[in-house]
Amino acid sequence: MIASTKISRPASAAVTDLHDLLDHARTIVQERVASGETGPFAITMLPCNATALVATPKTNSTVACIERLKSHLKACVRDNAYKATAIAYNVSVQDRETGHMKDAVAINLDHRQDISIVVYFPYEMVQGSLTWGSIFQQAGRSDIFQ
Repeated sequence: MIASTKISRPASAAVTDLHDLLDHARTIVQERVASGETGPFAITMLPCNATALVATPKTNSTVACIERLKSHLKACVRDNAYKATAIAYNVSVQDRETGHMKDAVAINLDHRQDISIVVYFPYEMVQGSLTWGSIFQQAGRSDIFQ
C-alpha cells in the first residue's frame, strides 16, 4: 500500500481539492500497478467536488495518449467543467538512495487556482511482489489551466 502523501503548501481549498484528488488517484494507481496495468489515465474534480475517471483514449503510444488526455481536459476546463485534474502515467526515476533508475507512476495535479504539482510513486515488482518506494514531489507545469 502506498503511504499517504501531503502536498507541501499552505492549507487552502485548492490544496485540499488536490489532496482529495491525489488520494483518489493513489487508490487507482495501487490497483493498476498491482495488476500490471501501467497505461495513462486521468481523474477530474468537478466544481461540486465529485471526482470522475476520464475514459482513456486508445492509442499505440503512451505520449499520444497523454497528449489526447491533456487536450480533452483543456477543452473541458475552458467550459469550467473541472476545478482540478490529475493525469497519471508510468515513468522512470532515479532512486535517491542507490542512483539506479526505477519505475514510478507520476501524477500531474493541476488546479484552476494556479497550483500545479507532480507527485512520484516509485515502485518495484520482484518475483510478483510489489514494493513501493519513497514518494516525492516537484512543481508542475500548469499544463491544463492556462
